[in-house]
Amino acid sequence: MAKITTFDDWADYFRQWQRDIGSIQRKSGDYKFDVKFGAVPSDTIEFGDYAGRPNWETVLQIPDQRVRDSLLHLIHVSRRHGVCIGRTAAEPVKRAPSQYDLQSAVKIMREEMRHGTQMSYLLVKYFGSSGKLKRRNCWTPRIRQ
Repeated sequence: MAKITTFDDWADYFRQWQRDIGSIQRKSGDYKFDVKFGAVPSDTIEFGDYAGRPNWETVLQIPDQRVRDSLLHLIHVSRRHGVCIGRTAAEPVKRAPSQYDLQSAVKIMREEMRHGTQMSYLLVKYFGSSGKLKRRNCWTPRIRQ
């Protein structure tokens, strides 16, 4: 596996993985796996033990290591789920019995891969070497035959 030090490195690896599994690139047209997040509705944390405090801009601002570890784990599991669903949907895309089934499988695969892309971005950008290690250690780039 190539060394991943930036999100762009990860994106290049992701595109190669899509080609390796015979992904939806041909079927999804000009869809781009861009990282997009909505606006944050408040400048303060809205609930829990930290309610009313300013939002954390960096991982180092999170005052409790257990919270940092939990966030890292949740993002890792969420990203892994997106990639697994995308990988699992590759076979139905190849064997879709109808155009409707093909479109449905492509939509699911595309959206789950988009979600995996966003979670990988968070791991690489905000969690430093820990995030890169989590991202790298759980990647399975090929479907087992």
